[in-house]
Amino acid sequence: MATFLSKLFKPKWQSKHTATRLEAIKELNPGQNEDHQILLQLAQNDEQVAVRKSATSRLTDPQALITLHAQSKDELKPLIEEKLYELANAQSLSIFDLITDNKILTQMIIKSNQADAFLSGLARIEDKQSLLEIAVKAKMAKLRQAAAELIETEADLSTLLSQAKGKDKSVYHIAKSKLATIRNQIAERSQQQQDIEKALADITALAKTEVLQHYDAKLFNLSKRWAAVSFSANETQRKEFAHYQAECQARIDKIAQEKLEAEEQERLIQTGGDEQEATLYTLSETLKRFTTEVPSFHDISAIDALIKTQENRWLEVTRNVKVEKNKAKHYQVLMSEIRQYYKALTLLKEAEPELKESIDELSKQGKKDSTQLDTLNQRIRKLLKQVNWPKDYAQPEVISQSNEALGHSAEIKQQVAENTKEIESKISQLVTQLDKSLEDKQLKKSNSLLKDIQRQISKLGSKQSDQYHNMLNLRINQLNDLRDWQGYASNPRQLALCESMERLVDTHIEPRDKADRIKAMQKEWKTLGGASDQSLWQRFKEAADKAYEPCHAFFDEQNQLKKNNSAKREQIITELSNFIDNNDWENADWKGAEKINRQARLEWKEAYPVDFKTNKPMQQQFNALLKAFDKKLDTERDKNLSLKQEIIDQAQTLIELENLEQAIQSAKDLQQAWQKVGITPYKKERELWQAFRAICDQIFARRDQVRNEKKEEANKASNAANELLSRIESELDSLSDTNLSELKARLSEYRKEYKSLPSVQGKALEKIQNRFEALLKKLKQLIAGQENRQHLLAWQEVQRKAKLCREVYHNNTQADANLDDEFASQLELPKAQEDTLKTLWISVKAGSVSPERCVTLQEARSLCIACEIAAGIESPESDKELRMQLQVSRLSEGMSSSGENLSREQQLSASLQKWYDSVGPTLEEFSQLEPRIDNTIQHLFAQ
Repeated sequence: MATFLSKLFKPKWQSKHTATRLEAIKELNPGQNEDHQILLQLAQNDEQVAVRKSATSRLTDPQALITLHAQSKDELKPLIEEKLYELANAQSLSIFDLITDNKILTQMIIKSNQADAFLSGLARIEDKQSLLEIAVKAKMAKLRQAAAELIETEADLSTLLSQAKGKDKSVYHIAKSKLATIRNQIAERSQQQQDIEKALADITALAKTEVLQHYDAKLFNLSKRWAAVSFSANETQRKEFAHYQAECQARIDKIAQEKLEAEEQERLIQTGGDEQEATLYTLSETLKRFTTEVPSFHDISAIDALIKTQENRWLEVTRNVKVEKNKAKHYQVLMSEIRQYYKALTLLKEAEPELKESIDELSKQGKKDSTQLDTLNQRIRKLLKQVNWPKDYAQPEVISQSNEALGHSAEIKQQVAENTKEIESKISQLVTQLDKSLEDKQLKKSNSLLKDIQRQISKLGSKQSDQYHNMLNLRINQLNDLRDWQGYASNPRQLALCESMERLVDTHIEPRDKADRIKAMQKEWKTLGGASDQSLWQRFKEAADKAYEPCHAFFDEQNQLKKNNSAKREQIITELSNFIDNNDWENADWKGAEKINRQARLEWKEAYPVDFKTNKPMQQQFNALLKAFDKKLDTERDKNLSLKQEIIDQAQTLIELENLEQAIQSAKDLQQAWQKVGITPYKKERELWQAFRAICDQIFARRDQVRNEKKEEANKASNAANELLSRIESELDSLSDTNLSELKARLSEYRKEYKSLPSVQGKALEKIQNRFEALLKKLKQLIAGQENRQHLLAWQEVQRKAKLCREVYHNNTQADANLDDEFASQLELPKAQEDTLKTLWISVKAGSVSPERCVTLQEARSLCIACEIAAGIESPESDKELRMQLQVSRLSEGMSSSGENLSREQQLSASLQKWYDSVGPTLEEFSQLEPRIDNTIQHLFAQ
């Protein structure tokens, strides 16, 4: 019997009959774990395809479907995929959100006929093999092409290229193009790396080389090459290049500084040399003029100014330039003479009135008054002595008149007498000094004093001179003794000078310095009073002559260099003159002409040193040629300045031009026209360029403003969308207790607000769209929960009204108005439900309840079990046998066929409606079953 019952009550889903299993599948609730496992088992293992398909169609768990897809045969996969589509749509999700298994996604995409459903999410597939399969096998060309676009690696693209060749032309071209791009990028990166290594090697070599020719140009080219590839270099390479670049730049700066210093020194030398010659020439010419030209007192101020200016001029040019000793001595002589001349002329101007007055009085005096004549003669002589007019220069008329007035014979006699006494007095003083110097053994001073005494004696007559010669003999003997002793004492120093001079022969130093040292030693030799040993002097002289030989050669070379530079300057003048005279200035290459102008100046400057006197007329001729050349260049520059000013005026009109694109294009055209204009003065051109650049900046600023406005609009749209989404997000947090109608209104309102947002472009749109869909999903979940709560409240209201009907029915009491008020619905129920309960209430009050509404306890228990079956929960142990019988009877009667397509909620609602429309058992019996009924309601509607 037990075996029979076990067979009789064996679950229908385990039946041998396919139809029975199919009917059992319809009754299973996939929301219940037990039924879900049964469905999954049938979908996986049932022998019949129809049963597996039916079980699969009832599954609602995406993960289970995905697992089943991986295990199932091909006949089930389309159904599983369709089911997954339905689940994704029901949950407002994309298929990529629902399915994370790349293999299943790949198979679905390959077989799909709906390309649009997958295109937007195809980029979310990260598995390259899956993308490769889609690109090769997908039915839809759009999907194959989109997948091909997403493949990035060279190996995958090579595989795709070989597989698509001859099969899919569009995919083949996509793969070929991307592969070519990648290979070009690889080749470019390889070339860039080679360029980086080459640049590093070159900059390293440049930093260490001693070849400085075109050094700055080499560094510039290297820096330019590095700038083109530096973005591909790593940090170590960048630091290495920067290190050597800094070293090279430091060397360039040093070279530039040295060049500047050299140029400045050359300039000073050239300027100084020229200015020295010019100063000496000016002084010489001035003094030469006054040797033949009788001066005027008006020349005093001019001579004074000349002395001051030439003195300042000499000081300036000799401050930083070494002056040759002969030039310095020449300057001192000339300056001394011109100052003496200036002083004499100034004193003559002061003495002129007195001289003229004395001359007039002297001419009026007779021979009788000799005393007055002597007085006048003495006054004139005194004035002439004070003036001390230089004897080699032309005498002013007043001096000539004075000399004539004095008379030559009287002047000579008087002068002789005075000179004799003066000479004798000087001789006595010099003798006294000579005695003292001999006593002090001062040889040089003694020689000098002896020469001065002899010079003064020579001015005396023969009698006086003989007297003094006898007096000098003793002192001359003493001087000879002193000279002999001094020669013996100076012999070691003279020997040292010989050795020093001989060493100087083999010493390699700058010729000018060697010549200075030779002269210094010769001067010192002279101070020693000469050599007593002539062989020693001969040795010193021969060494000096030999040491001076390279100096002589150097100065000869300098003279030859000056001649060569003069010849170069003559050639420059000739070539420059020919160019100016023969060039076609109407169709001239002005940039080339400007370059020739600069080159001529540079070559002229490089042709230095030159002889000052020879160079002076050439310099004047060269300056005249440059002046003519500059005039032509300046004319062209002024014309080009006018052209650039016209361009600026045209650009000014573009600032207010409404058509921005036209204004920008016109500005670009004007910039090109600006570049085509020829030579201009640098400073003025820079001023015009700054003005032109400012105008162009204003024009391009308008374009930037338009771009910024568009960007700002896009930002505003994005911000508005984000603000709306943030507001929705914050509102959703507070909507958990909101009623259903308000939630649905909010859903509609949010959709309208989202549609009314400004258009968002680019990547921001997808992000905002995904965020909005997520928020809607959350709101829909709130709505679903609220609907469940509404259902729960509605059934609780139905329960209250049904309980009131049962109380009236069992108590057999007459319902009064108060009970009618109590029976009135406290919330709005569906009309069919409301009508059914109202009919029951009326029949209960009338005591005429129809038999089909009156149920027995067994029927009530059956209804309770039916509710539990519909809710998918277990019945108590005491009712399991009844539940099995009920299921058996339902199978035999085919009761479940009518609810084949009903959900658990619908089946439970139908069973609950029967329960609450029924009366019959006692209130106690109903109350025993009510908790179980409440459990079914809570199980489905309180989740």
